[in-house]
Amino acid sequence: MKHCLEQALERVGWLLRLEQSPFSLNTHYLADYRSKFFAHYKAARERYEQADLMRTIEKHKISSSVSVRPSQTTSKSSSSGAQQPTGIAKVLASLSEIGIVDVKAEDLPKLLPPDRTEPALGIMADICAYFQG
Repeated sequence: MKHCLEQALERVGWLLRLEQSPFSLNTHYLADYRSKFFAHYKAARERYEQADLMRTIEKHKISSSVSVRPSQTTSKSSSSGAQQPTGIAKVLASLSEIGIVDVKAEDLPKLLPPDRTEPALGIMADICAYFQG
């Protein structure tokens, strides 16, 4: 029993030394995964704090993933003849217009003001990103 205990302690010590200073050479993957996980966790948190906004984002994601049939493209239009975006689509179009490109609806929770749980969300995102990358 004593021999098993000594071996176990030796192995645990080895694992602790091995993981003492975790790092990654794939910093671009780490940053990308961290950003995605943070947005995911913040969105989950905001489902309680900003329920109406999160439902609107979800509806937009669902409606934008449905392919548009040719008969649907001639719906309401403005006096100029082009269909005007509304709601989430308008926000995304406006961000693109000012040079903030490649923003998706699921990225919008990142724009909300911070709440008291953000440090914990950051820790969770860091850990998940590290193990994902």
